[in-house]
Amino acid sequence: MKTPPNISDRELKSALKRFAPRLKELRTNMAPLLAELRKRMNAQGRKGEGFGAWVEKNLPITRRTADLWADEFEGKETSRNISKGSGPRGLADPGEERVYPFSFVVTEKEEQQLIEAVDVLGAEETKRVICEALFEAARKKTATTRSARAGA
Repeated sequence: MKTPPNISDRELKSALKRFAPRLKELRTNMAPLLAELRKRMNAQGRKGEGFGAWVEKNLPITRRTADLWADEFEGKETSRNISKGSGPRGLADPGEERVYPFSFVVTEKEEQQLIEAVDVLGAEETKRVICEALFEAARKKTATTRSARAGA
């Protein structure tokens, strides 16, 4: 489908909304298949021939999307699974967990290490480690800033 440059924002949004039900159906149908294929291919443990490489070569979705759909089907709350929740500033009740999706650039080697670390630690432990590291770094920076102000 080619969009003419003079199409209005309203028409663009309307066209996208028409695709949403089909995408949801596709996601629902593909998720269990993706989860099963990932389980089988990752069990084989061949570098560069696993699930992600197969998805990138054979499907019109990204590896990240495939992992996200498979994770959601399996009920996993992993770092790759950020589509659920109200977002960083959502209208959640006090005490309710919120999703804070953020990204940073890593090398291919670091990406593989991150994926393996999350797989080993699990979602809750990964979240705890990240939060503790961020909180500690912020405490140190705050203390340093206060010391510099006091000395000035």
